[in-house]
Amino acid sequence: MDVGDDDQFDLVLALSPFTINGEGWAESDEQIYGASDTGTGDDRDRGRRLRGHRHRTWRRPYARHRRRSSLEAVATLIAVWGASAGMGKSTLCAGLSFWLADAGLKVDHFREEEILTRPQFGVVADMFRVTGTVDVETLMAASAEFVSAVLESGDDVVVADALVPFVPTLLAMNYPDETIDAFMTDLTEVLAPLSPVMVFLDGRAEIGLSRAAAREDDKWLDWYVDKLGRYEVSPPVTDFASAVRYLQRERAVTLDAVRRNGWPLVLIEHADERSPVEVLQVAQRGLAPRVGGIV
Repeated sequence: MDVGDDDQFDLVLALSPFTINGEGWAESDEQIYGASDTGTGDDRDRGRRLRGHRHRTWRRPYARHRRRSSLEAVATLIAVWGASAGMGKSTLCAGLSFWLADAGLKVDHFREEEILTRPQFGVVADMFRVTGTVDVETLMAASAEFVSAVLESGDDVVVADALVPFVPTLLAMNYPDETIDAFMTDLTEVLAPLSPVMVFLDGRAEIGLSRAAAREDDKWLDWYVDKLGRYEVSPPVTDFASAVRYLQRERAVTLDAVRRNGWPLVLIEHADERSPVEVLQVAQRGLAPRVGGIV
């Protein structure tokens, strides 16, 4: 938008009640327009500020940070989660990555195990190896570094397998609900430049765990139950049935957190009853309107 055009600028002022926290910035990084959090327009002494600035941009406040950091990319973060292991998250992530790349987008497939090797999460991995825990401040700092790395890379889409919003990690560390709520609010703001959207594979945890056990070796299920049991989760896990109950809580907390913080959600119901192709098709239909470059 050229705010040197009186008609265009007057239109922006007229729309200010609908542009909460909107800002206009010149190429020189001089603010020439602002809409307060009540939607009140302010032309910032238009006559003085417009002189010498013929090409300007209109953008949300978080984009100001990207402009000042010379980060022009606009990316989408697709966070894939499931009601339990065995729902097909990793298979879906691979399918989504191929589909998006085939559409001409630059895709980063962030696999589940890569949180231990990606440099942005190096401090998180080191802390967990040494102490067996991770604090919320470290997770938040790593998330901010991750956002910066994505924007600098020029990637169009990140398909993240069981990464954000870290709810299972927070529950395993026995953080109270109030801490999780505050963390999610801050994380949502940090991830805003990536426009996060969650794809959640819903289904019966007992079916998912059984599928995962059939896929792995015969000791996997005992190992998984024992792993959950070592954490102070609620309800406590001692056997298969209690693991299912815990996973039901993990599902509820995750979905509640993303909904209350306004994350777009593609919920794939009965994922435990669908083929991988069906799951992918449902995800594609839900994501297509939200990912730029998909026709």
